[in-house]
Amino acid sequence: MVSTLAKVLIVVVGVLLVFQNLGYQVGSLLAGLGLGGAAIALASKDTIANLFGSIVIFVDRPFQVGDWVEIGEHEGTIEEVGLRVTRIRTFANSLITIPNSTLTTTAINNWSRMQKRRIKLTIGVTYDATPDQLKAAVDGILEALHGDRRIAQDFMLVNFTNFGASSLEIFVYCFTLTTRWDEYMQIREEVLFEFMRRLHDLGLSFAFPSQSLYIESMPPGGAPAAWTRCTGSGSGRRSSGRGRGAGA
Repeated sequence: MVSTLAKVLIVVVGVLLVFQNLGYQVGSLLAGLGLGGAAIALASKDTIANLFGSIVIFVDRPFQVGDWVEIGEHEGTIEEVGLRVTRIRTFANSLITIPNSTLTTTAINNWSRMQKRRIKLTIGVTYDATPDQLKAAVDGILEALHGDRRIAQDFMLVNFTNFGASSLEIFVYCFTLTTRWDEYMQIREEVLFEFMRRLHDLGLSFAFPSQSLYIESMPPGGAPAAWTRCTGSGSGRRSSGRGRGAGA
């Protein structure tokens, strides 16, 4: 790039010297070129911004051809990085062209530079599980993860974390050593099947969103008790529904 600029400067100086030897007023010529250059620069500001963006990409190297990236709303594989634009091949096989100037002001998520890939999920079991069963489930899931060499062993979490609306919740958080999407999906599937087998062996059932409806039993008289409000107290009290005489 430096050698190219030097060549351009030498050519420009040479042309100016030739014009001066031919009797032209170089100062007037430069003034005219200055006005014309300003107009050209104004008209080509987007092109200049894109060229500057390509320099930033070259220096910072946030991605390279073949990387899986997410840029704003766009996600796919970098197919080409040019002086003016960058092209991304999406997973729907369409080609998106992004001006390089946009890349200097947009967050870039480079998925290809992941060192590990995360598995994060919450397992809900039914409320009829006993504390011993729940503790055995947590220990069994941890044992399964520790026994799988495809799972990173330096950090993982398996804990009973919450009394959910319709389930007892076990939180699982770990990482696969591979970052390839197809291998990750295969490992995740096999790990989940292993979780299912262990919970089934413990006699536990998976919970699903549900509601319980409790109906109050009818009183011996046949009619449900009514609620009346005590004057001034603001609290409700149950009444049998039979009126009392004024002299009672």
